[in-house]
Amino acid sequence: MKGFTILQTKFINRTNAVESYMVEISKYKILPENKLREYIFDYKTTGDANSRRKIFESCAKFVITCAKKYQNQGIEFMDLIIAGNHGVLAALEHFELENQKCKFVSYAMYYIRLYIQEAFSECVESIKMPIKVKRDVDNYSEKSTFRTIGKLTIQPDTFSLNEPLRFHKSSWE
Repeated sequence: MKGFTILQTKFINRTNAVESYMVEISKYKILPENKLREYIFDYKTTGDANSRRKIFESCAKFVITCAKKYQNQGIEFMDLIIAGNHGVLAALEHFELENQKCKFVSYAMYYIRLYIQEAFSECVESIKMPIKVKRDVDNYSEKSTFRTIGKLTIQPDTFSLNEPLRFHKSSWE
């Protein structure tokens, strides 16, 4: 995954890494949204590394919460945390301060999950494919199963499945 080398953990022993990380993030405070927006503004305007660190530290416990949902599925927990942390940094780069309706943590959740899912697509599957293609394949399989269960008389072909899936002809040829 792109960016996995950006953040390097200072832990060598992987069994104690999660414990050490938990102890480290227990010192971090979760900032209120208005304070987070101030730090985001500082980071976006001046590139202040301290502001970036504060935002990152404020979201660390949330990353743990998201990573726990994907635990014991073939990737080490520390790798899930690292992927989630990259998601926070990606969310910080894409977040627009003008969007007053969305809290940063809610916005970051999309990127945290996206980066964790990318880690899965790179580490767990034997056939590596882009996430969008994987979603299309899963969607195709789901629709195909539904069609065959719904109508037991005929097996669906690509033309009959293309209509509900709205695939372009070039994507399935």
